[in-house]
Amino acid sequence: METRGIKIDRDILKWIWLRLEQAITELEKEIHSLAGREFNIKSPKQVWEVLFWELWLPSWKKTKTGFSVNAEVLDNLKKQYPIAEKIVTYRHYSKLQSTYVEWLLDVATDDDRIHTSYNQIVTSTGRLSSNNPNLQNIPGWDDIAGEIRTAFVADNKNDYLMAYDYSQVEVRLLAIMSEDENLLNAFKQGRDIHQVTGEYIFWVKEITSTQRKFAKAVNFGVIYGISPFWLSKMIDISQKDAKTYIDAFYELYPKVREFFDDTILKCKQNWYVETLFWRRRYIPSINDNNKMIQKGAEREAMNMPIQWTSADIIKLAMIEIDALLREWEYKSTMLLQVHDELIFNLVAEEKDFLQKKIPQIMENILKNAPIELKVDGAIGKNWKETK
Repeated sequence: METRGIKIDRDILKWIWLRLEQAITELEKEIHSLAGREFNIKSPKQVWEVLFWELWLPSWKKTKTGFSVNAEVLDNLKKQYPIAEKIVTYRHYSKLQSTYVEWLLDVATDDDRIHTSYNQIVTSTGRLSSNNPNLQNIPGWDDIAGEIRTAFVADNKNDYLMAYDYSQVEVRLLAIMSEDENLLNAFKQGRDIHQVTGEYIFWVKEITSTQRKFAKAVNFGVIYGISPFWLSKMIDISQKDAKTYIDAFYELYPKVREFFDDTILKCKQNWYVETLFWRRRYIPSINDNNKMIQKGAEREAMNMPIQWTSADIIKLAMIEIDALLREWEYKSTMLLQVHDELIFNLVAEEKDFLQKKIPQIMENILKNAPIELKVDGAIGKNWKETK
Protein backbone atom coordinates (compact mmCIF):
# COMPACT_ATOMS: atom_id res chain seq x y z
CA MET A 1 0.00 0.00 0.00
CA GLU A 2 2.84 2.40 0.85
CA THR A 3 4.68 1.68 -2.41
CA ARG A 4 1.66 1.83 -4.69
CA GLY A 5 0.04 4.93 -3.18
CA ILE A 6 -3.31 6.34 -4.28
CA LYS A 7 -3.94 8.53 -7.30
CA ILE A 8 -5.16 12.11 -6.94
CA ASP A 9 -6.61 14.57 -9.42
CA ARG A 10 -4.62 17.80 -9.07
CA ASP A 11 -7.21 19.83 -11.00
CA ILE A 12 -9.94 18.93 -8.50
CA LEU A 13 -7.69 19.94 -5.58
CA LYS A 14 -6.90 23.26 -7.24
CA TRP A 15 -10.63 23.86 -7.83
CA ILE A 16 -11.35 23.14 -4.14
CA TRP A 17 -8.53 25.54 -3.17
CA LEU A 18 -10.16 28.31 -5.22
CA ARG A 19 -13.59 27.60 -3.67
CA LEU A 20 -12.08 27.81 -0.21
CA GLU A 21 -10.22 31.02 -1.08
CA GLN A 22 -13.46 32.59 -2.28
CA ALA A 23 -15.33 31.48 0.86
CA ILE A 24 -12.54 32.73 3.15
CA THR A 25 -12.48 36.14 1.45
CA GLU A 26 -16.26 36.47 1.79
CA LEU A 27 -16.17 35.43 5.46
CA GLU A 28 -13.41 37.94 6.14
CA LYS A 29 -15.61 40.76 4.80
CA GLU A 30 -18.61 39.59 6.87
CA ILE A 31 -16.54 39.32 10.07
CA HIS A 32 -15.05 42.79 9.60
CA SER A 33 -18.53 44.19 8.97
CA LEU A 34 -19.87 42.63 12.20
CA ALA A 35 -16.83 43.89 14.12
CA GLY A 36 -17.13 47.40 12.73
CA ARG A 37 -13.50 47.45 11.64
CA GLU A 38 -10.78 45.41 9.95
CA PHE A 39 -8.48 43.20 12.03
CA ASN A 40 -6.28 40.12 11.62
CA ILE A 41 -8.65 37.18 12.14
CA LYS A 42 -5.68 34.82 12.40
CA SER A 43 -4.33 36.70 15.44
CA PRO A 44 -5.83 35.35 18.71
CA LYS A 45 -4.92 38.63 20.47
CA GLN A 46 -6.78 40.76 17.93
CA VAL A 47 -9.75 38.37 17.99
CA TRP A 48 -10.20 38.55 21.77
CA GLU A 49 -9.72 42.31 21.74
CA VAL A 50 -12.57 42.65 19.23
CA LEU A 51 -14.87 40.08 20.86
CA PHE A 52 -14.37 40.89 24.53
CA TRP A 53 -13.17 44.49 24.69
CA GLU A 54 -15.00 46.09 21.80
CA LEU A 55 -18.15 43.97 21.33
CA TRP A 56 -18.47 42.99 25.01
CA LEU A 57 -19.15 39.31 24.35
CA PRO A 58 -19.08 37.20 27.54
CA SER A 59 -15.65 35.77 28.36
CA TRP A 60 -14.82 33.14 30.95
CA LYS A 61 -11.41 31.75 30.11
CA LYS A 62 -8.50 34.05 30.95
CA THR A 63 -4.91 33.47 29.90
CA LYS A 64 -1.64 35.09 31.00
CA THR A 65 -1.85 37.57 28.12
CA GLY A 66 -5.60 38.14 27.87
CA PHE A 67 -8.51 35.84 27.03
CA SER A 68 -8.76 32.44 25.34
CA VAL A 69 -10.41 32.27 21.94
CA ASN A 70 -9.81 28.55 21.41
CA ALA A 71 -12.26 26.19 19.71
CA GLU A 72 -14.18 25.42 22.91
CA VAL A 73 -14.73 29.12 23.70
CA LEU A 74 -15.85 30.00 20.18
CA ASP A 75 -18.09 26.91 19.93
CA ASN A 76 -19.96 28.14 23.00
CA LEU A 77 -20.18 31.72 21.73
CA LYS A 78 -21.33 30.79 18.22
CA LYS A 79 -24.69 29.58 19.55
CA GLN A 80 -25.68 33.21 20.22
CA TYR A 81 -23.27 35.45 18.33
CA PRO A 82 -22.98 35.37 14.49
CA ILE A 83 -19.45 36.84 14.52
CA ALA A 84 -18.18 33.91 16.60
CA GLU A 85 -19.87 31.43 14.25
CA LYS A 86 -18.25 33.06 11.24
CA ILE A 87 -14.80 33.05 12.89
CA VAL A 88 -15.21 29.30 13.57
CA THR A 89 -16.07 28.73 9.90
CA TYR A 90 -13.19 30.99 8.79
CA ARG A 91 -10.72 28.96 10.85
CA HIS A 92 -12.21 25.70 9.54
CA TYR A 93 -11.88 26.74 5.89
CA SER A 94 -8.36 28.13 6.43
CA LYS A 95 -7.28 24.83 7.98
CA LEU A 96 -8.81 22.85 5.10
CA GLN A 97 -6.99 25.02 2.58
CA SER A 98 -3.54 24.87 4.17
CA THR A 99 -3.49 21.61 6.15
CA TYR A 100 -5.22 19.45 3.55
CA VAL A 101 -5.47 20.89 0.02
CA GLU A 102 -2.11 22.68 -0.22
CA TRP A 103 -0.42 19.89 1.72
CA LEU A 104 -1.74 17.16 -0.62
CA LEU A 105 -0.62 19.11 -3.67
CA ASP A 106 2.85 19.50 -2.12
CA VAL A 107 3.39 15.83 -1.23
CA ALA A 108 1.96 14.31 -4.45
CA THR A 109 4.60 12.68 -6.65
CA ASP A 110 5.21 13.55 -10.27
CA ASP A 111 2.87 10.75 -11.35
CA ASP A 112 0.05 12.26 -9.21
CA ARG A 113 0.09 9.72 -6.40
CA ILE A 114 0.06 10.11 -2.64
CA HIS A 115 2.27 7.71 -0.67
CA THR A 116 1.65 7.48 3.06
CA SER A 117 3.74 5.62 5.65
CA TYR A 118 2.00 3.14 7.95
CA ASN A 119 3.22 2.44 11.46
CA GLN A 120 2.33 -0.54 13.64
CA ILE A 121 3.93 0.54 16.91
CA VAL A 122 2.70 4.12 17.37
CA THR A 123 -0.86 3.66 18.65
CA SER A 124 -1.37 1.91 21.98
CA THR A 125 -4.10 -0.32 20.51
CA GLY A 126 -1.94 -1.72 17.71
CA ARG A 127 -3.99 -0.03 15.01
CA LEU A 128 -2.07 1.15 11.97
CA SER A 129 -1.34 4.86 12.02
CA SER A 130 -0.61 6.89 8.91
CA ASN A 131 1.81 9.78 8.46
CA ASN A 132 3.78 11.77 5.86
CA PRO A 133 0.98 12.41 4.96
CA ASN A 134 -1.70 11.23 7.40
CA LEU A 135 -4.44 9.93 5.09
CA GLN A 136 -6.55 8.79 8.06
CA ASN A 137 -7.31 12.46 8.77
CA ILE A 138 -8.83 13.36 5.40
CA PRO A 139 -12.24 14.91 6.19
CA GLY A 140 -15.27 12.79 5.40
CA TRP A 141 -18.07 15.16 6.35
CA ASP A 142 -20.28 17.27 4.10
CA ASP A 143 -19.79 20.78 2.65
CA ILE A 144 -16.48 21.81 1.06
CA ALA A 145 -14.50 19.50 3.38
CA GLY A 146 -16.16 16.43 1.92
CA GLU A 147 -15.16 17.51 -1.58
CA ILE A 148 -11.51 16.80 -0.78
CA ARG A 149 -12.24 13.07 -1.07
CA THR A 150 -13.42 13.59 -4.66
CA ALA A 151 -9.76 14.26 -5.55
CA PHE A 152 -8.78 10.68 -4.62
CA VAL A 153 -9.53 8.74 -7.80
CA ALA A 154 -9.21 5.32 -9.41
CA ASP A 155 -5.99 4.44 -11.23
CA ASN A 156 -7.47 4.27 -14.72
CA LYS A 157 -10.53 5.44 -16.61
CA ASN A 158 -12.27 2.05 -16.45
CA ASP A 159 -11.27 1.28 -12.85
CA TYR A 160 -13.23 1.96 -9.68
CA LEU A 161 -12.44 2.76 -6.09
CA MET A 162 -14.15 0.39 -3.66
CA ALA A 163 -14.38 0.95 0.10
CA TYR A 164 -15.66 -1.35 2.83
CA ASP A 165 -16.07 -0.16 6.40
CA TYR A 166 -16.77 -2.28 9.49
CA SER A 167 -20.18 -1.18 10.82
CA GLN A 168 -20.42 -0.50 14.58
CA VAL A 169 -17.63 -3.02 15.11
CA GLU A 170 -16.89 -1.94 18.69
CA VAL A 171 -20.51 -2.27 19.85
CA ARG A 172 -20.76 -5.65 18.08
CA LEU A 173 -17.59 -6.78 19.85
CA LEU A 174 -19.03 -5.55 23.15
CA ALA A 175 -22.07 -7.77 22.52
CA ILE A 176 -19.89 -10.78 21.67
CA MET A 177 -17.50 -10.36 24.57
CA SER A 178 -20.10 -9.52 27.23
CA GLU A 179 -22.60 -12.14 25.94
CA ASP A 180 -25.43 -9.77 26.85
CA GLU A 181 -28.66 -11.25 25.48
CA ASN A 182 -30.39 -7.93 24.77
CA LEU A 183 -27.40 -6.57 22.91
CA LEU A 184 -26.89 -9.79 20.93
CA ASN A 185 -30.59 -10.09 20.07
CA ALA A 186 -30.71 -6.53 18.74
CA PHE A 187 -27.96 -7.39 16.26
CA LYS A 188 -29.43 -10.81 15.43
CA GLN A 189 -32.73 -9.13 14.57
CA GLY A 190 -30.94 -6.61 12.35
CA ARG A 191 -32.10 -3.67 14.42
CA ASP A 192 -30.43 -0.28 14.61
CA ILE A 193 -28.62 -0.55 17.96
CA HIS A 194 -28.75 3.20 18.54
CA GLN A 195 -32.52 3.07 17.99
CA VAL A 196 -32.85 0.23 20.51
CA THR A 197 -30.84 2.06 23.16
CA GLY A 198 -32.65 5.33 22.44
CA GLU A 199 -36.09 3.76 22.84
CA TYR A 200 -35.14 2.48 26.28
CA ILE A 201 -33.37 5.64 27.47
CA PHE A 202 -36.21 7.95 26.42
CA TRP A 203 -39.15 5.54 26.93
CA VAL A 204 -40.59 6.14 23.46
CA LYS A 205 -41.23 3.98 20.40
CA GLU A 206 -40.12 6.57 17.86
CA ILE A 207 -36.98 8.52 18.74
CA THR A 208 -35.91 11.77 17.09
CA SER A 209 -32.61 12.23 15.25
CA THR A 210 -31.26 14.14 18.27
CA GLN A 211 -32.27 11.34 20.62
CA ARG A 212 -30.56 8.82 18.34
CA LYS A 213 -27.40 10.95 18.41
CA PHE A 214 -27.51 10.92 22.23
CA ALA A 215 -28.03 7.13 22.28
CA LYS A 216 -25.12 6.66 19.88
CA ALA A 217 -22.89 8.74 22.17
CA VAL A 218 -23.90 6.54 25.10
CA ASN A 219 -23.34 3.28 23.18
CA PHE A 220 -19.82 4.22 22.16
CA GLY A 221 -19.03 6.26 25.28
CA VAL A 222 -19.64 3.33 27.60
CA ILE A 223 -16.95 1.36 25.75
CA TYR A 224 -14.48 4.09 26.73
CA GLY A 225 -15.67 4.13 30.35
CA ILE A 226 -17.11 7.62 29.83
CA SER A 227 -18.19 9.53 32.93
CA PRO A 228 -21.42 11.57 33.24
CA PHE A 229 -19.27 14.71 33.22
CA TRP A 230 -17.64 13.95 29.86
CA LEU A 231 -20.85 12.66 28.29
CA SER A 232 -22.60 15.88 29.33
CA LYS A 233 -19.81 17.90 27.67
CA MET A 234 -19.89 15.76 24.52
CA ILE A 235 -23.61 16.11 23.79
CA ASP A 236 -24.30 19.33 25.71
CA ILE A 237 -26.68 18.04 28.39
CA SER A 238 -26.70 18.19 32.19
CA GLN A 239 -24.57 15.78 34.21
CA LYS A 240 -27.76 14.53 35.85
CA ASP A 241 -29.25 13.56 32.48
CA ALA A 242 -25.93 12.05 31.38
CA LYS A 243 -25.85 9.84 34.49
CA THR A 244 -29.48 8.81 33.87
CA TYR A 245 -28.63 7.74 30.29
CA ILE A 246 -25.55 5.75 31.34
CA ASP A 247 -27.47 4.03 34.17
CA ALA A 248 -30.28 3.19 31.72
CA PHE A 249 -27.73 1.64 29.34
CA TYR A 250 -26.46 -0.71 32.03
CA GLU A 251 -30.03 -1.49 33.05
CA LEU A 252 -30.89 -2.50 29.49
CA TYR A 253 -27.63 -4.41 28.98
CA PRO A 254 -26.81 -5.79 32.48
CA LYS A 255 -24.13 -8.26 31.36
CA VAL A 256 -22.07 -5.38 29.97
CA ARG A 257 -21.55 -4.09 33.49
CA GLU A 258 -20.66 -7.60 34.65
CA PHE A 259 -18.20 -7.95 31.78
CA PHE A 260 -16.47 -4.66 32.61
CA ASP A 261 -16.32 -5.49 36.34
CA ASP A 262 -14.89 -8.93 35.57
CA THR A 263 -12.35 -7.45 33.13
CA ILE A 264 -11.11 -4.97 35.76
CA LEU A 265 -10.94 -7.68 38.44
CA LYS A 266 -8.91 -10.02 36.23
CA CYS A 267 -6.63 -7.17 35.21
CA LYS A 268 -5.96 -6.37 38.88
CA GLN A 269 -5.04 -10.01 39.42
CA ASN A 270 -3.01 -10.58 36.23
CA TRP A 271 -1.83 -7.02 35.42
CA TYR A 272 -3.01 -7.39 31.80
CA VAL A 273 -6.07 -7.66 29.54
CA GLU A 274 -6.41 -9.69 26.32
CA THR A 275 -8.05 -9.47 22.93
CA LEU A 276 -10.18 -12.28 21.50
CA PHE A 277 -6.99 -13.36 19.73
CA TRP A 278 -5.03 -13.49 23.03
CA ARG A 279 -2.92 -10.41 22.39
CA ARG A 280 -2.04 -8.90 25.76
CA ARG A 281 -1.96 -5.35 27.02
CA TYR A 282 -0.13 -4.92 30.32
CA ILE A 283 -1.54 -2.17 32.55
CA PRO A 284 0.84 -1.83 35.54
CA SER A 285 -1.00 1.19 36.97
CA ILE A 286 -4.16 -0.89 37.55
CA ASN A 287 -3.13 -1.36 41.21
CA ASP A 288 -1.64 2.09 41.74
CA ASN A 289 -2.10 3.64 45.19
CA ASN A 290 -3.18 6.90 43.59
CA LYS A 291 -6.92 6.52 43.04
CA MET A 292 -7.03 8.89 40.05
CA ILE A 293 -4.30 6.92 38.27
CA GLN A 294 -6.04 3.67 39.18
CA LYS A 295 -9.39 4.89 37.79
CA GLY A 296 -7.72 5.88 34.52
CA ALA A 297 -6.16 2.43 34.31
CA GLU A 298 -9.56 0.83 34.93
CA ARG A 299 -11.06 2.77 32.01
CA GLU A 300 -8.13 1.60 29.90
CA ALA A 301 -8.73 -2.00 30.97
CA MET A 302 -12.43 -1.72 30.03
CA ASN A 303 -11.69 -0.31 26.62
CA MET A 304 -8.58 -2.18 25.52
CA PRO A 305 -9.99 -5.69 24.87
CA ILE A 306 -12.56 -4.17 22.48
CA GLN A 307 -10.30 -1.60 20.78
CA TRP A 308 -7.43 -4.05 20.43
CA THR A 309 -9.67 -6.83 19.09
CA SER A 310 -11.00 -4.37 16.50
CA ALA A 311 -7.40 -3.60 15.47
CA ASP A 312 -6.64 -7.34 15.22
CA ILE A 313 -9.71 -7.96 13.06
CA ILE A 314 -8.93 -5.43 10.34
CA LYS A 315 -5.27 -6.56 10.18
CA LEU A 316 -6.32 -10.20 9.82
CA ALA A 317 -8.78 -9.17 7.11
CA MET A 318 -6.02 -7.31 5.26
CA ILE A 319 -3.73 -10.34 5.40
CA GLU A 320 -6.45 -12.68 4.10
CA ILE A 321 -7.51 -10.31 1.30
CA ASP A 322 -3.89 -9.76 0.27
CA ALA A 323 -3.39 -13.54 0.10
CA LEU A 324 -6.45 -13.85 -2.15
CA LEU A 325 -5.26 -11.11 -4.52
CA ARG A 326 -1.76 -12.60 -4.72
CA GLU A 327 -2.82 -16.24 -5.11
CA TRP A 328 -5.12 -15.56 -8.05
CA GLU A 329 -2.95 -12.75 -9.47
CA TYR A 330 -5.73 -10.20 -9.45
CA LYS A 331 -4.91 -6.80 -10.89
CA SER A 332 -7.08 -5.06 -8.28
CA THR A 333 -5.10 -3.71 -5.33
CA MET A 334 -5.56 -2.68 -1.71
CA LEU A 335 -4.69 1.03 -1.44
CA LEU A 336 -5.53 2.39 2.00
CA GLN A 337 -6.56 1.41 5.51
CA VAL A 338 -8.39 4.19 7.33
CA HIS A 339 -9.48 3.18 10.83
CA ASP A 340 -12.14 0.48 10.20
CA GLU A 341 -12.20 1.01 6.43
CA LEU A 342 -10.30 -0.62 3.56
CA ILE A 343 -10.05 1.08 0.16
CA PHE A 344 -9.23 -0.76 -3.07
CA ASN A 345 -8.55 0.04 -6.69
CA LEU A 346 -10.93 -2.28 -8.53
CA VAL A 347 -10.27 -3.37 -12.11
CA ALA A 348 -13.51 -3.51 -14.07
CA GLU A 349 -13.38 -7.19 -15.11
CA GLU A 350 -12.77 -8.27 -11.48
CA LYS A 351 -15.48 -6.06 -10.01
CA ASP A 352 -18.38 -8.53 -9.70
CA PHE A 353 -16.40 -11.23 -7.91
CA LEU A 354 -14.37 -9.03 -5.56
CA GLN A 355 -17.43 -6.97 -4.60
CA LYS A 356 -18.84 -10.17 -3.11
CA LYS A 357 -15.67 -11.86 -1.89
CA ILE A 358 -13.95 -9.00 -0.02
CA PRO A 359 -16.86 -8.17 2.33
CA GLN A 360 -17.37 -11.90 2.87
CA ILE A 361 -13.77 -12.21 4.08
CA MET A 362 -14.08 -9.15 6.32
CA GLU A 363 -17.33 -10.32 7.91
CA ASN A 364 -16.02 -13.80 8.71
CA ILE A 365 -12.75 -13.04 10.47
CA LEU A 366 -14.30 -14.00 13.83
CA LYS A 367 -15.09 -17.71 13.65
CA ASN A 368 -18.00 -19.24 15.61
CA ALA A 369 -19.14 -15.88 17.01
CA PRO A 370 -22.81 -15.57 18.11
CA ILE A 371 -23.30 -12.67 15.68
CA GLU A 372 -21.53 -11.79 12.44
CA LEU A 373 -19.51 -8.69 11.90
CA LYS A 374 -21.00 -6.41 9.27
CA VAL A 375 -19.38 -4.21 6.65
CA ASP A 376 -20.89 -1.44 4.56
CA GLY A 377 -19.43 -0.36 1.27
CA ALA A 378 -19.81 0.91 -2.23
CA ILE A 379 -17.84 1.63 -5.39
CA GLY A 380 -17.30 4.83 -7.31
CA LYS A 381 -14.87 6.74 -9.46
CA ASN A 382 -13.56 8.65 -6.41
CA TRP A 383 -13.33 8.14 -2.65
CA LYS A 384 -16.35 10.31 -1.83
CA GLU A 385 -18.59 8.23 -4.10
CA THR A 386 -17.80 5.12 -2.06
CA LYS A 387 -19.86 6.44 0.89
